[in-house]
Amino acid sequence: MRVYLTDGFAGDHVVVSVNGQTVFDGNATTKKLYGLAEQLKPVQVSGSSATMEVRLPEKKLAATFNVDLNQGAHVPVTLEDGKLRHSVQKRIGFM
Repeated sequence: MRVYLTDGFAGDHVVVSVNGQTVFDGNATTKKLYGLAEQLKPVQVSGSSATMEVRLPEKKLAATFNVDLNQGAHVPVTLEDGKLRHSVQKRIGFM
């Protein structure tokens, strides 16, 4: 599974967990040229689904996503209108 923090991040402290394990804890800023803030290291997941939690502690934002890996292994996460959103893709444009 590949997780990408994409649009909407502006120096935000972000914590990402997959199946209860923290896989990223750091700051993220979207680079407008690429539409990418952070590309996380690949996460090994057994099975065809995963539970991913994304938190922005300073903004008191959090979201939990059930990710269906049968649809793809690339998971971009955006911060849009004060909400965290995700999708699942087989391929991603900037890769």
